[in-house]
Amino acid sequence: MVYIIGIGESTNWIFTMMPVLMFILSGYSIGSIMSKIRKTNSIISRDLIYGNIILNFLFITGFIFFGVLTNAAIQYFTVFTYLLMGLSILAVYLLLKKQIYPILHGVDLAYAKLNIKNINFLRSSIFGSHTNLFIPFGLALLVTLLGYQTIIIYYHPIYSEYDSIFRFLPISKSILLGNGLNHDFYLGSDLNMRFPPYNQALNAWLMQSFEYSSIRFFPIYYVSFTAILVYYITRNILSKKSSGEDASFFGLVSSCGFLITPAIIVTSSRFSLQQDIGFLFFLTASFYFFFEIARYDRPAKATLLMLSSSMALMVLTREIGLVITTAIFFLLPAIKYTETNLKLRFLFTVLSFFPLYILALKDLIEIGITYTTAFRFIILLVSNFAIFGIVSKLKNQNKVSILVRSRSNLTLAAPLLIPGIFILINLITLSGPFPNITFAGKLAQNLPIYNEISGVSSHLVLDLLPTLYKLPRIDILFVSLAVGSAFLFFKLAGLGKIIYGMKNNYQFSLLLILLIQLLVIWSFLLQSGFESSDIRHLAYFIPILSVILSIGMQWKNDSSSNKVFSYGLVVIVTIYYTLFNLYVWNYHQHFGGFWIEPNLSAFITFDDLRFAGMLMGILILVILGVGNVSKSKKYNTKLPIIGILFALLVLQIYVLTNSGIILAPLQKIDKVPPSKWETNLFEVIDYLNKASDGNVLSVRAPAIPFFTNRTNFDFFNPQAFSDSIASLLPIENSRTLKDKLSEMDIKYIVIPNERNSLYNIVKNLMNKSKLVQLINSDDDFDSINFDEFSLYRLDPNLKRINLLDTAYTWKSTKNLDISKNTDNLQMLLITNETQSKNNYAYLATQSNISQTPILLSMNYTSMSLLGTATFKIDIYDLDEQRTLYSTMLNNTSGRSIDQTFVLPDDIVLSRYLEFRLYISADGPGEHILNFKRITLA
Repeated sequence: MVYIIGIGESTNWIFTMMPVLMFILSGYSIGSIMSKIRKTNSIISRDLIYGNIILNFLFITGFIFFGVLTNAAIQYFTVFTYLLMGLSILAVYLLLKKQIYPILHGVDLAYAKLNIKNINFLRSSIFGSHTNLFIPFGLALLVTLLGYQTIIIYYHPIYSEYDSIFRFLPISKSILLGNGLNHDFYLGSDLNMRFPPYNQALNAWLMQSFEYSSIRFFPIYYVSFTAILVYYITRNILSKKSSGEDASFFGLVSSCGFLITPAIIVTSSRFSLQQDIGFLFFLTASFYFFFEIARYDRPAKATLLMLSSSMALMVLTREIGLVITTAIFFLLPAIKYTETNLKLRFLFTVLSFFPLYILALKDLIEIGITYTTAFRFIILLVSNFAIFGIVSKLKNQNKVSILVRSRSNLTLAAPLLIPGIFILINLITLSGPFPNITFAGKLAQNLPIYNEISGVSSHLVLDLLPTLYKLPRIDILFVSLAVGSAFLFFKLAGLGKIIYGMKNNYQFSLLLILLIQLLVIWSFLLQSGFESSDIRHLAYFIPILSVILSIGMQWKNDSSSNKVFSYGLVVIVTIYYTLFNLYVWNYHQHFGGFWIEPNLSAFITFDDLRFAGMLMGILILVILGVGNVSKSKKYNTKLPIIGILFALLVLQIYVLTNSGIILAPLQKIDKVPPSKWETNLFEVIDYLNKASDGNVLSVRAPAIPFFTNRTNFDFFNPQAFSDSIASLLPIENSRTLKDKLSEMDIKYIVIPNERNSLYNIVKNLMNKSKLVQLINSDDDFDSINFDEFSLYRLDPNLKRINLLDTAYTWKSTKNLDISKNTDNLQMLLITNETQSKNNYAYLATQSNISQTPILLSMNYTSMSLLGTATFKIDIYDLDEQRTLYSTMLNNTSGRSIDQTFVLPDDIVLSRYLEFRLYISADGPGEHILNFKRITLA
């Protein structure tokens, strides 16, 4: 096959890992430079976080200017690659300098103190009585889980990435073909190019600079940094009431909890090439910087800059990022810069819900006041007042004049201009920020008929009223199997502690505010129920819920036993999820991905509830009993604890290595689709890969562009439907239809047939248009019936060879009677022989076929009046004395059927062919095989 990108290629680990390493090292270089500019101490972890956010922002900024406003994307990608190389070399130099420079130039006092501190830390971890022991173990556990996430992401097949195959990756290839985000070469509408461009641009850069395997590996970059950010958010929230070691300990527990939650595991194994994992990284980064700003009386300008950069990346990664960014943009001054000004605070909290108020008011105007519309509006108001009330309790606020007094403060919002440029272009061209969020235009006009034909609805389009009927359901987040049933009581305890402790820890208030905002945004714009693909949306809550989890696990004066239990909980829950909550989709002896156990409810079962209760009960017993016993001299040594922790780590590694992931080579993973994948579309794909050039009009076959390098106008794509396909529906005569198809360079039409589960879409289409009837009734469309699709080729000049023509003489073996005229070939076999014997009609002819693919099309009836027989056709090479093609024919019991076969390419190399039609009787009997059509095209 010819693919858009070289899937299944022989992978090179250097090229696979290089982009991730270059991003990490380059980010560290940028972070170090920032530290020098700010004249602050260079801390590796902080420099990594700050620098990598800035690096991602610089990447998408450059692409907006060179790939959107101009057509120089490829040149930009080349320059960006060389820039990363230089920054990576600088990072290696800076890291080596920290270690080697003091040795070569004499150990200075600061370096000596740092080494002494590290030595003391390691010594106390192993032999001392402090809690430092749990930090290195937590790091080992975190590294183990990150390694497991890497394997999950890398070894799942491309066929799991359904949305990426039919949308994101074709757009990335279009960027390279058109040298920018200017023309869609594959999906039938340039509107597809106007989605948030971050993932598509990054994948285009990876395609241009590295091998395909780097695309599938890169999402581990997002997962790793999200886990690190979860750690820092937890540590910073808990540091007010805990020691540094305890805060770090629970930060590591949160990160491990984040990595083993089913929603994250499933998203990593089935949706990692979509926008969600990248969006989760930037969302969590925005939360982190939001907390960083709120925790200081005078937040650093660099932190404000980082927050605006993270929010800008959110907007350019997912559509919902625009709404969340709006919320945070107004929440920040409401929380931090409205001291003594209640009116301004109320205004900012209302503006944070502004997009949702537009939805609610539109609902009230168009539908009127009903129970549903009124209740949704009330929920929105209650949520708004709840946030206003929580904000009013915060004390460490500044006046808004501090924020707006100097121009330098206002310029901190400059990063938001980058998504603003992209959105402004979309508003001009699409009448909306993104194709899925439009206010007018073709898309809005054609959506009703699109929904009627396709039987689906878009949940992000403001003009669709069904999007307004979802109510916030916090129970989904706490009782859904997808976000971790075993943690239920810990999360509830954490939520209770947050509400109870808001007056003592203002960051608890921020956590609750963000949870409420995210919940309401999610319920209004996505789906508040839980269905198969909605697990990607549930994943957005996992960072916050992981923090709440660790808050629920924390108790005053945490004992070593409690800490052992906390790490043990991660291991036990990993085992429980793996055995009972998840199943592994394996086929053809290689890993296919994780999914929520299909035999379980989407919600927590009674068994899950009992298990969660048992875990919480064990923690209570540890707190009440074992904690006191551990203070005795008997348990003063760390050796038993070291043994337990080591055993837990070994157990965790053992469970992960036996969780069902088969490490098959990518050549196998990406070239063997699962059975019935895409309703047997690969028969069509194999044909199109051999066929001549021409675009495709299809009904629910969106994977065609990825595997065939063709433009595919698919009814399933709402943008392609509204932009191009809708104009075909009113046509009522064949001539106009063929002219329109030729204008669009459409040569092939792919439609589900009666054997396809998607045939109901064809029925809906036929009820709304004569399109299918016109195609079926016009002789200029040559049809091919595959297993579940019918393919039509439009070619008025198509050369057909009629093997029933008078120019062709058919002969038969002696036991077979044949009769032939210009439109009929009948074969009759009457035999008394008891042994099986082949009897056939044959046609020897000189081949004059020069192009592929070659189609053998037949209309025939077959039946056995007495006895049993099989029917077959062979194509034989008379020169080389070998069979080139052979296939069985159906016993139709007298019914007339049409069948089309795609013949092998090597038939064009044969000069003399013999077509053989067999009736193979198993014994005495009477059998008929009758042909109305045998043509080659």
